[in-house]
Amino acid sequence: MRKAVRDALAKQVSQVKMCTGGGVTSLTDPLDSIQYTLEEIKAAVDETARYGTYVAAHLHTDPGCKMAIEGGVRSLEHASLIEEDTVKLMVDKDVWVCPQSFIVSQPVEGNPTFTDPIQKRKFARAKEGTHNAFKWFKQYGAKVAWGTDMFGGRQAFDNTNKEFVTRTAYYSNVDVLKQATSANGELLALSGMKHPYPGAKLGVIEKDAYADLLIIDGNPIEDMKVMLDYENNFKLIMKDGKVYKNTL
Repeated sequence: MRKAVRDALAKQVSQVKMCTGGGVTSLTDPLDSIQYTLEEIKAAVDETARYGTYVAAHLHTDPGCKMAIEGGVRSLEHASLIEEDTVKLMVDKDVWVCPQSFIVSQPVEGNPTFTDPIQKRKFARAKEGTHNAFKWFKQYGAKVAWGTDMFGGRQAFDNTNKEFVTRTAYYSNVDVLKQATSANGELLALSGMKHPYPGAKLGVIEKDAYADLLIIDGNPIEDMKVMLDYENNFKLIMKDGKVYKNTL
């Protein structure tokens, strides 16, 4: 484990992600499987801490979430089957969570991503648990990041934006926008010495921060759907002061 983490850090990753539990898409690992020991998780956390950065854990089930938190992981990816007491523990330990709402808003049957019966069964469980997970994340004030776990071609890219709308079932438009901007900036800053954007703040609009700005035709605070048609509604895109699009 230490060798693998050191190798990843030497390849210039900003943080390390461990698949500590079974996935939904994969066919060979049961959803309830816990794929590393507590000692192995702690070893990975220790190695990343030497570089001032952190470990994120991919997992769905509650026992996996508890073990990851105990091992010192700083961010839980998915956590769709987490239980209420574990959410409280996560908040007490200042652990982030990166859930997904768009994926689990899709139907189980007829879903082109999950065609195998094994995938369908696992997806059905994750879908069922996510509603409670989001409810508890909001109730207990969990630090929620923005991520989509999307992969594939152009359709997957477009699906990424749909997360803006599906999250409004659980959070206000303002909260969703914060999760995608300032909250993610705060989480990424935990990468410390491995931070890919050192020397300035991310996710804020203030003097000396990175000038990452969008100017949008429409008001997503009133109607989040304006975020979906990015080609027409995103009038200006600026990253670190460089303008990549300007149709104003």
